[in-house]
Amino acid sequence: MFVGLPVEEEDGTFSRNLVLLNDREGQMLHNRFKCANIPGQPFGQFYDVGEEWYKEANWEDDTRTISFEGGDVNVKVLQYVRSMIWQTGRLFTPFIQEAEDRIIPVSAFKEHLPAETIARKISRARLEVALNPNPDQRTLEKLKALVSVIYQMTGEISLKRKETEIKPLFYSNDFLNLFNDEEDKYTIPKFREIMGNHLAPKDGDPMNDPTHILYDFNLVDDWMKFINRHTVSRNAEGDLDLRLNDGTDKEFYNAWLTLIQNDILRGGTRFIDYARLLFKIDPATGHPDLTQPKRFSLGTYFTVDERATSDTNDIALVEAIDEAMTGIFGHTGYALIFSGLMSFNEDDSSPNGIRVDSLLFSMRQLERLFRRFGIKALSSRLGDLIRYSRDHMERKVITIGVLSSLFLTGLSHIVKCIKITESGQQELFGTAIRVAAPSTEGGVLNDYFLRYEPSYSESYARAANLFINREYKKYSSDINLKKENTFGRGKLEEKVYEQIDIELKRIFVDTIEWQQFEQFQDNPALWHLWTGIMLKSIVSRSIDFPTDAMDSKFVGEIRNAIMNQRDAHIEIKIERGGRGRLQAYASNALIHRGITITIPYSELMTIINDIYFTLVFGFDDRWEKHKQLGYMSPSGYELAFGMHWTGELQGKVMKAYNTLWQMFKLEEYGPNEEYKAYFYVGSGGGFSLKRRLHVSYARLGFESPNSFPFKPGNDMELHKAIQSILFYTFSLPDVFCVIKTGTHTNDDTFLVSNIFSTFSTVDVMSSSGVGDTFSLNPYWDESVRAAVFHYLEQNPYATIEELLDYFPEEYHLNVRVARLQYELGKIFSPTDIRFFLGFHDMGTNTHDNPTQKRMLAYIYQAYFKKLFEIMVEQMGEEAAYLYVNLFDLTIDDYLSREIRLNPFPPLEYL
Repeated sequence: MFVGLPVEEEDGTFSRNLVLLNDREGQMLHNRFKCANIPGQPFGQFYDVGEEWYKEANWEDDTRTISFEGGDVNVKVLQYVRSMIWQTGRLFTPFIQEAEDRIIPVSAFKEHLPAETIARKISRARLEVALNPNPDQRTLEKLKALVSVIYQMTGEISLKRKETEIKPLFYSNDFLNLFNDEEDKYTIPKFREIMGNHLAPKDGDPMNDPTHILYDFNLVDDWMKFINRHTVSRNAEGDLDLRLNDGTDKEFYNAWLTLIQNDILRGGTRFIDYARLLFKIDPATGHPDLTQPKRFSLGTYFTVDERATSDTNDIALVEAIDEAMTGIFGHTGYALIFSGLMSFNEDDSSPNGIRVDSLLFSMRQLERLFRRFGIKALSSRLGDLIRYSRDHMERKVITIGVLSSLFLTGLSHIVKCIKITESGQQELFGTAIRVAAPSTEGGVLNDYFLRYEPSYSESYARAANLFINREYKKYSSDINLKKENTFGRGKLEEKVYEQIDIELKRIFVDTIEWQQFEQFQDNPALWHLWTGIMLKSIVSRSIDFPTDAMDSKFVGEIRNAIMNQRDAHIEIKIERGGRGRLQAYASNALIHRGITITIPYSELMTIINDIYFTLVFGFDDRWEKHKQLGYMSPSGYELAFGMHWTGELQGKVMKAYNTLWQMFKLEEYGPNEEYKAYFYVGSGGGFSLKRRLHVSYARLGFESPNSFPFKPGNDMELHKAIQSILFYTFSLPDVFCVIKTGTHTNDDTFLVSNIFSTFSTVDVMSSSGVGDTFSLNPYWDESVRAAVFHYLEQNPYATIEELLDYFPEEYHLNVRVARLQYELGKIFSPTDIRFFLGFHDMGTNTHDNPTQKRMLAYIYQAYFKKLFEIMVEQMGEEAAYLYVNLFDLTIDDYLSREIRLNPFPPLEYL
């Protein structure tokens, strides 16, 4: 409720006049209300003032003559006082204001008076719109959703496709709700519910009764054909087949009119708000007369009969249907339906029996569709989409302008119409009908533009051009495409990881299913953790570095799930008996059996804004000879380590470095005391001390021993050791490190760690891959380690003082080390560590061993080396003698050599 104007009554009390009331959805009720005093009731009673609220006693009316469009016009002037509230954050400031309204009569379709505008000069032209330099994040999310749709329809993926090829169009709820504050007012599931539960004809409906005015035997026989611009079917392989329907615009509008009227007449309330538009008004009551549904004239063309004895005006009814359908589906949804980019099909396997198809056409196909339906941009300055050009880039620019107008500012469409004059003469002509996007609802345009009040068509063009220049161009460069694809694949991995954690919790914690696997009997807690690490490694490899089959199983399955508005079902299973790195995972009994994770469709829609460019970039089937090399289409598909190497991730590396440094410095080392670090590659079966670097990664040059000695008491060597431990476990998949307190394999074990966790020697001995020649005697009391870990799991925010108080003093050194081991295992998340060997900073042929070697050298030299140089600088003068180096385990020391990588990417991301 908005406070109205306080009015003093004769008895000296005050009432509230012209109070505004909202319903629960925040929509203002139709009329104004008055709060009258009732004796004995402190707040009075509300009553409806009625439609002629402006004739209340407080109003003074006047008639004046003003100059308008070169002539004198008599206008009604309403003078009144209104109460208003100015909201700033949570501060509400009420005040009253004198106001004067001049009511100017205008004919139908006449433009309103141009509003005062904020001007901005561009190329000597004054714009009626101006950009907001700081639109809010919600607006930017919506506009990114819009840009993604335009990119899909005009980007390289569209240019490279065959003329007959049809792909799905991906968009989010943000796109469907561009002009709506609610995030899910318009969604695909709600469209299915509308079509299946409300608009789909049912037995006993008025439209099925041959005696009823709504009856149309063609519509009853095949209603889907008439509400869609085209019919879509799928073959057994899932490929799309499209056939343009031969219905006319009049049949399209008549079908939607009939379905909406049909639901209202059978008692439905879903569309009752549109009855005023689609039924005649009873002059006695002023309400829609449901016995008189408005109908189109007979014949092929729309008709406007200007004779006094006729009330036929098909154009007005077309505009009423445009308004109703915009309310039902939102401006974006209706634009998709009207232009043929979205269609509905009956499908028993889909919720509500309705499948929604959103299709991505080539630009030539789009031209044909728009020509067929008479769709044009609101501004001729942008050019028509049907304009033919042999220049792909010119056509692309034209198409971008038209699409931005279609979704951002609105569209116009040409309808063929017969006008019957007073004399009975018939004239055939084309009428342009405008469907403008809301300029205020939801605030997306008002927030993006400092002011958006288009006074004529050129304003729409300029608004669209401003949008294109600032938003679309962000995605026209390779750098931004790399960024979006790198980020998107990471978000997709994160979502898959969440479901893996849920499924493993069910297997190892919520049920006893793990007991069916003999391998897990000795240490189920370890296998819970280790199986999760291995499953996520498989996912990372498959999404960042896919073969054709893996792309189909992971990204392809999610792509198809979104396209078909269903849950995604991903099976992760590696069978024994094959060759290659993936076979190492098959030694895990659960991975060998396979698990299937389900990602609900609703969950996919929460991340679709982040994964657009993962969905649209996929294998190109035309490049058969390059499939094994991992070539993707379009060429914009690239993953960039430089985009992933953010300040947050660098901070985690520094934190891990400092944690390891503190762990080693807790002991007092003699000048000649030597430790040794060994590196191994994990498998599905656990810690394998037989799978060394020079065995698993020989193709990357690791043919020398898999270990190096270092002296913890020597700061320079300790610095090199920590740097090396982090680099190998960070950059090479599935690598873990074992640190011994001497240079022999039978010395005590100081630490076992991979990039995600630290492990006890009991954990390692529970694994199936431990050999008899490698001693795992712990250097630290692991019962203390277990107690510290348990305490910290129960008290994650405990300070070191609280932790030490919990244990006897003789265990304090052990406690400090255990606490650092615990913290080390909590620094990195699975999404921090991607399959970096498959990234493209040093070349697109990432399946090639030389390219992967260059990529590994790039990660070290361009980033890790630079990072540790900065770290040494931050340590102060006492550490200035340290130099950055690496215990290089490659046979030719290519990692630590000062070689020039060509091309060598800039270090702009640091």
